Amino acid sequence: MGTADDVTDSEPGPETSLLFNPHEGSTNKTPTDSFHFAYIIYFTFGVGFLLPWNSFITAVDYFSYLYPSTAVDRIFAVVYMLVLVVLFIII
Repeated sequence: MGTADDVTDSEPGPETSLLFNPHEGSTNKTPTDSFHFAYIIYFTFGVGFLLPWNSFITAVDYFSYLYPSTAVDRIFAVVYMLVLVVLFIII
């Protein structure tokens, strides 16, 4: 077993990676995020997940008082996760 450096053919084999052997004429540049889109997207996802979840866990005591025979915290968790799965499928 050799490494990708041991290959002397001009054609890359299945054991070589195109990430390590860029095509001729291409530059090995890392893409820049000049407008910080990645940060904005992850921040929005974080706020979108944590804000509703925090409102649910804050309201658990109130709903547990209203409905003492029901496991409200489990119902909130299941409904929250189902909605997120549906939204991720849509996205």
